[in-house]
Amino acid sequence: MKTKDYVLTGIWFFLAAFCFSGGLLLVQIVAKVPGYGQLPMYGPTLATLVFLWRDRQSVARFLKTRFAFRINLPILLILGIPIALNGGISFWTQRLWGLANVIDLSSDTAETVWYMVLMFPAVIGEEIGWRGYLLPKLQERFTPFVSSLMVGVIWGLWHTPTKLVSAAFFALWFTQLMGFNFVFTFAYNKANPSIWSAILLHYVLNISGYLLLQKTVESVPIAAICYLSVGMAVVLLNWKAFSARPIRTD
Repeated sequence: MKTKDYVLTGIWFFLAAFCFSGGLLLVQIVAKVPGYGQLPMYGPTLATLVFLWRDRQSVARFLKTRFAFRINLPILLILGIPIALNGGISFWTQRLWGLANVIDLSSDTAETVWYMVLMFPAVIGEEIGWRGYLLPKLQERFTPFVSSLMVGVIWGLWHTPTKLVSAAFFALWFTQLMGFNFVFTFAYNKANPSIWSAILLHYVLNISGYLLLQKTVESVPIAAICYLSVGMAVVLLNWKAFSARPIRTD
């Protein structure tokens, strides 16, 4: 495949995931499924199935390799990053800025439990697409750094309907996602071809953010700076791995 073919693959994958997620969102609304059901998060999985069919790859073999359980000490340490990061942001914004406290568990217990339970399979639904198919596909042609940028843009645009509160909010949130996107690449490549590291990182990130971060717009700039800083630190400390060039076969 030529470079432009990989770029087109990214574009078409985004469109497929976006359309599937939109359809699932419509189903969720019509069927009156609570928001914590997270049906749109399974869109990337459906897109992956289409692309595996296009590439004439075995779905069974794909799932077997991607779900081979590979967890080691570096990956376990990586999982602590979002907890420390979100905990630090929460402490900073509450104590120093006096922003609203974290979620009131006493009034949202049932919703919180359902969110935590249903978020795990929903995260798998996303990661089958982003780190299961798209990232390794792009890394066949581009460096991990460039591939991360491409996945981050696609991943961010996929979230647009739920994050477009305002142009400023989206820009800050997009910065936040792009920064931590490099941590995902680092975690995935540590366990390649298994996606369990990305799944667990994604789950811990979402749950810790849900429980610890303030649900206020004012905290978004702080989160954006912190997430971007962590992502850049991971890249700089592991630049040799992020700049490694793939072996081109054509």
